[in-house]
Amino acid sequence: RPTMGAFLAWLEVALDEERGLETPAAIVSADAVQVLTVHAAKGLEWDVVAVPGLVEGAFPSTSAGGSSYDEKTATWTVSPPRDKGWCVGLERLPYDLRGDADGLPLLRWRGVPDLTALDRELTATYEAGGARTVAEERRLAYVAFTRARHLAVLSAPVWTEATTPRVTSRFLTEIVTGATSDAAAPDEAGTRPLVGPWVDMPVPGPQGARPAGDGRATSAIWPHDPLAARRALVEPGARVWAAEVAALPTNPADALRLLEAEVVAGAGAGDQDDLELLAVLRERRARRSSGPVAVDLPAHLSTSSLVALYADERAYAERLRRPMPAPPATRARAGTAFHAWVEQHFQRAAIVDLDDLPGSGDEPDVLDLADAKERFLASSWAAREPVEVELALETHLAGVAIRGRIDAVFRDGEGVVVVDWKTGRPPTGERARAAAVQLAVYRLAYARLRDLPPQRVRAAFYYVGTGQTVYPELPDLAELEAIVRGGEVE
Repeated sequence: RPTMGAFLAWLEVALDEERGLETPAAIVSADAVQVLTVHAAKGLEWDVVAVPGLVEGAFPSTSAGGSSYDEKTATWTVSPPRDKGWCVGLERLPYDLRGDADGLPLLRWRGVPDLTALDRELTATYEAGGARTVAEERRLAYVAFTRARHLAVLSAPVWTEATTPRVTSRFLTEIVTGATSDAAAPDEAGTRPLVGPWVDMPVPGPQGARPAGDGRATSAIWPHDPLAARRALVEPGARVWAAEVAALPTNPADALRLLEAEVVAGAGAGDQDDLELLAVLRERRARRSSGPVAVDLPAHLSTSSLVALYADERAYAERLRRPMPAPPATRARAGTAFHAWVEQHFQRAAIVDLDDLPGSGDEPDVLDLADAKERFLASSWAAREPVEVELALETHLAGVAIRGRIDAVFRDGEGVVVVDWKTGRPPTGERARAAAVQLAVYRLAYARLRDLPPQRVRAAFYYVGTGQTVYPELPDLAELEAIVRGGEVE
């Protein structure tokens, strides 16, 4: 819900950016098919521009609901455009309070004698808002249609996902009417607008139903094979490539020695890619042998980042200094699915940030989802009623904000126990101590959030792979802050 603080912050931004925040300008590329919004295309031109999907309800977007057949006019129509504006929801400011109120439809609610009269005023305001929105989108359509230097391709489907046919946009209908009239003048090259095959709108009833041959597949092979007939051509090459990759050294030092030997021998002396790779590997070797890596920690960290910092400060610092894309975590999908199932089991839902995706931090063990569900249902946790589920929280350690998401919190005598579901098996040694950092942060953050003494908050991992509940020894506040402070230098 909007708050007074957010409204005041919006007013401050409005004072500085009355016309809105600037957006990055699009750049015309002749080497690609560009997909842009009409707003982003303002001021730009292309040789050919296509504007598909010109139907009522899409462009203009004011008509709600499906189409209906008018027996009197024998045409398909949509409801008149309506825009309820600020009268519904809490996202918009009442028009009376806006600086541009003179150009907006105002609700004349003062002095109405009864609810019937108020309903008429509301209807009139909605219709006036709809007409205003159509006028705005008409100007936007002009921008879209005039981005083409030579050819503008405008199209409208009759059938989409709706059960009734889609009505062609008034903007396209007006253009077709103008282009086919006797008054339509040819352009400078002497050509007239070309109107392609124009499909008649269907008649109501069975004879006008969606045609069977509309191109939609009625059957498919499952599971889907993305390669299909090309598999026989692709797989031999893939095997050769995989064998060559497997033969390459995985240790950067070994790779550097191999590449240096090839360059010295002249095998790769003329290959610019090899020379560039050699320079990168030498730079990496020099950097690793030159002592600590100096980086600044960001203003906030996720709990998984804090665990990574504790596990290997230098590797984490390297990732901060030179961020690299994370490898695809295909095995983590089952873990994410398990977390979603547990959430449904407790009949609660949460909006999850990408960095805090449940199960994304689990060990990449192969998980049998059905077996995991059975093991969880057999545990004591399945029968208990959680106090919190998927609770997002934030706390501060040594001046750095640490953000995370607790899977579940249960009552535990006079206190509570914070539980994190893990789809793998319990780690050992240093990996177990690193994992405990995550629980320690959750325990501290929850105690602070609910104003509880830390000793009344326990924390545990439940490992679905073995059905074990583990209560690890957790680092205290001083130890957690030492992890963060150590990360500032190394």
